[in-house]
This record gives sequence, C-alpha cells and structure tokens, in this order.
Amino acid sequence: MELKGYHYKYSQKYSQITRIVVDHLKEKGYYVKAKDSNSSSDSPQKLQGFTPDIYAVNDFSKIIVEIEACERFLGKDLTKWKRFSNNGNKFWVVVPEYCLNKAIVKKEVFNLPYEIYYITSFGELKSLA
Repeated sequence: MELKGYHYKYSQKYSQITRIVVDHLKEKGYYVKAKDSNSSSDSPQKLQGFTPDIYAVNDFSKIIVEIEACERFLGKDLTKWKRFSNNGNKFWVVVPEYCLNKAIVKKEVFNLPYEIYYITSFGELKSLA
C-alpha cells in the first residue's frame, strides 16, 4: 500500500512541476509538448531513443526538459541525459528547490552541460544561473 501512496505523491509533484514549466515556456512564446498531457498527440516524440518530459520550440531555439522530483535522482537516466545534453538543443533539468544540491552534484560528477532550474516553495520557476 505504501508504494502506491509513494507513486501518487511523486506523480502529483511531477504534474505540478510540469504545469509550471509548460506555462512558463508558453508565456515565452514556445510551442510546447509535454509527456504529462491528457492527449497523446500533445506528448513529445522520442529524441535519440528517449522521450523527454517536455519539448519546446520557437523560431529561435529548442528546449528539452527533464523533470525530477528528487527521489532516486543521482543514478537515474544518465544515458538519456547524456544524449539530451549533447545534441545541440538547450537541455534543462527542473527540480524542486529542496533537490537543488543533487542536481548540482549530478551535473558536476557526470560533466553534463545542462541548465538547472528549480521550483520554489511558492511555485515559481527559477534558474540557477
């Protein structure tokens, strides 16, 4: 039973973060596809064998976004992140504020060129830079 509760909490947090990032990117003029959407036609396509959580494009750039809720963070998705961060697009990793240190460590330990964004306790998207 506890595992179901854990999955629900993770899923709920993931959905909240997804909505915040999607809204932010749309405000900036991006066309956005998100894995968390209700329609499969709004989900991103696979890129280099993996499906990103969010894919955003405008006239000037493409952004691949992966959302992490902090559980199982350090070793998770390393191959996917390497592919996303080395394909010429911007690559963001978005985490809750309390998970910021883990995102920084993963970036430094594995030498991955991604941009770190975090969600504050007030639901605001902030860049680490």
